[in-house]
Amino acid sequence: MRPTWNSIYMDLAKSIARRSTCNRLQVGCVITSRNNERVLAIGYNGGPKGLHNECISNEPGKCGHLHAEINALIKLDSTNPTPKVLYVTDLPCYSCAVAIVNAGISKVVYDRDYRMKDGLELLRQAGIDVLHYNESFDTLAEIIKNDVTYVPEDMELVPMCKVCRVKPCKGSDDHCHAEECIPF
Repeated sequence: MRPTWNSIYMDLAKSIARRSTCNRLQVGCVITSRNNERVLAIGYNGGPKGLHNECISNEPGKCGHLHAEINALIKLDSTNPTPKVLYVTDLPCYSCAVAIVNAGISKVVYDRDYRMKDGLELLRQAGIDVLHYNESFDTLAEIIKNDVTYVPEDMELVPMCKVCRVKPCKGSDDHCHAEECIPF
């Protein structure tokens, strides 16, 4: 099956994360045009360019590395009015979320949850589309979008929330009622 753009760019973010020298968490980030035709910037968490690149502490939040999102945003042409999507391996922290809002990013796709959720709340308050990437849901969305008749055997089909179109429906009114459920 042909991979979706979410899958392609999340795979790229994961590959870029391998450049990180952080002892605790390797994070990668890719910023693309909203139409998925161009990669605009990339970044990973790391130390100052050309200087030390090792963690100064193993305590969460104090390793001394610049976050992947900030590294990618530094490289982004902020004068380019193209709507932009930020793909990142981990949910942005609050400080990165502030920078994402200020950079005019229109959508954020992340793979793994972060220990704090205040960045997620800020992105949503700012009206940015936020998608928790899930390869199974991504494949299912592609199957539905392309009206494919073949569904992989290992994929369980569950009714999806009609509001967020991502989470399985838990409610009797076709709405998942999940805290993170927002309309697209």
